[in-house]
Amino acid sequence: MHRFTIISALFLVLSAFFVACDDSGDNTGWNSGNNTSTNNQPDGGVDSSFRVTLVDPDHGPVTGGGQVTIRGFGFDEYTRIFFDGIWADPSQTIYIAPNRMMVTVPAGVVGPAQVTAQRNDGTQTHLIDGYTYDQFSLDPASGSMSGGTFVRISSPLLEFSEGDRIYLGDTEVTDFTLVSPGLIVATTPPHAPGEVTFTLEKTDGTALTTLRAFEFYDTTDPAYGGLGGTPIDGSVTVTVLDSYGRTPVEGAYVLLGADANSPFQGHTDPNGQVTFSSADLRGRQMLTVADDEYEIVSIVGFDSSEVTLFLTPLVPPSSSTGGIPGVPDNVYAQVAGSVVFEDAEFIYTCNWKVQVPDPVPTGYERVTKIYQSLSYYDTFAPEVYTLTESSSCIEGFGYPFHLTLWPGAFAIYALAGYQSLDGKTFIPEAFGVVRHLVIGPGEVREARIKIHDRMERSVAVNLVNPPPLDPVEGPVEYKTKLILNLGADGYILRADSIVTSTATGVLIFENQMDLTGELSDATYALYSEAHNMGAYPFSQVYLNEVEAIPITVDRFVEIPTPISPVGGPPENNRFSFTPSPLVVPTFVKVKINTFPGGDSYWTLYLHGELSSFILPDLDSIDGVPHRPAGGLYWHVQSISVPHLEFDNFTYRYLSKTYWDANAADGAPFSF
Repeated sequence: MHRFTIISALFLVLSAFFVACDDSGDNTGWNSGNNTSTNNQPDGGVDSSFRVTLVDPDHGPVTGGGQVTIRGFGFDEYTRIFFDGIWADPSQTIYIAPNRMMVTVPAGVVGPAQVTAQRNDGTQTHLIDGYTYDQFSLDPASGSMSGGTFVRISSPLLEFSEGDRIYLGDTEVTDFTLVSPGLIVATTPPHAPGEVTFTLEKTDGTALTTLRAFEFYDTTDPAYGGLGGTPIDGSVTVTVLDSYGRTPVEGAYVLLGADANSPFQGHTDPNGQVTFSSADLRGRQMLTVADDEYEIVSIVGFDSSEVTLFLTPLVPPSSSTGGIPGVPDNVYAQVAGSVVFEDAEFIYTCNWKVQVPDPVPTGYERVTKIYQSLSYYDTFAPEVYTLTESSSCIEGFGYPFHLTLWPGAFAIYALAGYQSLDGKTFIPEAFGVVRHLVIGPGEVREARIKIHDRMERSVAVNLVNPPPLDPVEGPVEYKTKLILNLGADGYILRADSIVTSTATGVLIFENQMDLTGELSDATYALYSEAHNMGAYPFSQVYLNEVEAIPITVDRFVEIPTPISPVGGPPENNRFSFTPSPLVVPTFVKVKINTFPGGDSYWTLYLHGELSSFILPDLDSIDGVPHRPAGGLYWHVQSISVPHLEFDNFTYRYLSKTYWDANAADGAPFSF
């Protein structure tokens, strides 16, 4: 069956299904016909014990992706959560207790959103305006009261312009750069602790605000833990929390120092806390926390008086995976519309030849490919629909299409050009894009893609000091990807914008989209790596917003090659690896697993200037994991985070979205 026929049939079936199921007007996209509770006030005899009472935090960016706690009553492992009818990904939904769940917020649009919980039998309850998608979003959304936190400030409505002034609370932010109408990068000023409003003051005196946009803290980050407070001067307070529920871990063993005979050791109280005090307690320290139900965690080389560590259970809680009766678990978004070509100024028709002109190269045909932008920059998008000149075109409407896509916030774009008859080569000539689509599972939207921009721009990229290649040990090749960063709409990475080479120097990316029109608020981004076919060793650089063309890539972190142990046991429990003197990482993450089973044993976070550590011997300590027998493997990853000092490390910085470079290697060993 022809692909158009298949998708059309699927589209009609899904449309009929959702129309039939949505005749109640319920904005979740379907309704079982059961009574619902609106704003948590029971009606029609609904069980009042099933309610949503609170979302914490109750606001965030339109891109979604943040983890929130849903509080209420009557939840179970099959309960589903929706934000204005958009399904929170069930694979990232964690049922904790009948009164608490953790979910990942889906993408949305600026403004308040109704939060809906739905049971497996279809019963629903709503919290009207339970969550707000912010007009302005700061990432990260918290930082130290001493200032100096590097933040990206997003405006989904593209409200930034030259001459604007910005404020956090009553303090003006003066250290900032306008990247585009949708993005400002800034460094926070010092401020008293607490949540503050972000204010954008326009040149005409008008002010736009987002409440509780940023939180200044005076200890560790209240949401993401890590290091905080002041330099160590006589005491260190440690708080230990379960990484899933953020609940205190009572009775966890805490050791300050690398020696199990250290005078600074003890167990956490019911609040998950323990404090060590001594007049001589100063300078950089090593801290280890262990409990027999959790992976061991260490922080090495820190100088912070407040430490909050998250312990990861060796057996994590299961996610909600039950289905909702009558509703498929994998429901996609639907986009229906047409593609048209600019024939003359402001005139759009079925004529390809202005945008994809004659002559057509021998052995080629004119083709238009439609794609969806993606939420992650490291994956290029396959085409979701293909048109040729022989495809059916309706005069005045264009070439119709029906797309089945991943739900969320995204753009769709079409590339028109010449494709070889064997399908192996595609030469793009022109493009069109539709921005700011926010579509939930099972929802249908209309879109018209106007192809009117030629792809005539070339972008030069210069690779400087990447790690040397080694055809035997690796890395074996350089791979560089030129990306479009669309902000809230995600990323565009084309397969023909990936260049591989075995030489350094200048790379040229042809047939690029120019940043005008629908892309005027977009920026170029770039990802480059010295890779080893998906294995160790590797080194990667990512530039999120490129301001200067040609692009210079000179932030490669040197590969942290294990020196000892390799194969056998560590001498005196010491682990060492090669340092990175050219680009010093912010921190080094070391993870020790059983081999080949891969079971977690120990994770360490080291100050970036360190290239060795001593692993404490905890075998004499009761109630903690002891050394596994057999083979093990230690993974070493050096990570660079712009503008971050190690003593301000929080767990948020384990996300690649904050990195500009990382490199990794590993080796087997045994005790």
